[in-house]
Amino acid sequence: MSNKSKSSGRQNPKNTTTTPAASASNNANSPAHRDSDSDRAQGDVAEDIANIFSVLKQISGELQTLVEIRQATSLMEEKLTTLVTRISEVEGKLGFLEESDNQLKANPPATRAEVAALSERLDDLEDRSRQNYLRFVGFPEGCESGDPVKFLEMVLPDMLGTPIGDKERFIERAHRLGPRASKDRRSGWTLIARFMCSGDRERFLRAAQGKGELRWSSKRVMIFPDFSRGTVAKRDAFRECKKILHRRGVKFALQYPATTITTKEGSRRFDNPKAQLSRDIRIRLIQFKVLHRFYWYRNRLARDERNVRLLEMCR
Repeated sequence: MSNKSKSSGRQNPKNTTTTPAASASNNANSPAHRDSDSDRAQGDVAEDIANIFSVLKQISGELQTLVEIRQATSLMEEKLTTLVTRISEVEGKLGFLEESDNQLKANPPATRAEVAALSERLDDLEDRSRQNYLRFVGFPEGCESGDPVKFLEMVLPDMLGTPIGDKERFIERAHRLGPRASKDRRSGWTLIARFMCSGDRERFLRAAQGKGELRWSSKRVMIFPDFSRGTVAKRDAFRECKKILHRRGVKFALQYPATTITTKEGSRRFDNPKAQLSRDIRIRLIQFKVLHRFYWYRNRLARDERNVRLLEMCR
């Protein structure tokens, strides 16, 4: 029976039934269905290409950002290297300064006050070593004829009117300061002399101060004590003050090392030339104001008197 049915199945195809799966496979194999699948596949490929392109574009942008970051990082590394180098140099200098500071603390130098005190003491010692010296300014060049000691011993007693008694010599040595003068310089260089006795030196100096203006062969001669450079600078600072005092007729004295003493309106001492100048300027301003007020009142009185006369004449 089975064989018959099988044989009958092969002989009668009309009696066979078609399943849904078989129909679907038949539809898939159709030409229309194949065209739609190819279109769908092409669309998917285009979408994938677009996605890939956008991803590549994003990656290229990120790569550009990475390049910029690397450049900035390299610049930062260079700056950091420079900073490290400078910091190391500063550390070295700080170490040197610390070492120097420790050395200064171990052996402190002299302060300004100490240096000024030492300078004053040196000036004082130098001035004491020059106690027997005098400077002579105004003697023409060559007047001593090669022997300044003999020349001064002959000229000073007669010029100053100071007898020397029975002394044969009272000057130990003398010489010119600086090189020989040129032809266009008539007064010559300063002549300096060292006296054997400080008493003779003081006597001649006081005689010169009492004489005032000294003349020798119609040449003006000035005599000064010999001081150190520091003392001379201090005394020169009062030059303007001395000029003002001379013009005003005020008696004053310049004591050693540099102190002016005025005797007008009470004795006053000035160790600072600026303080003395400021006081003198204040006095001048007061005098000017007083004079100005006096002349103003005088002119006003004269004007009032003239007005009174005019009124009387009008009457």
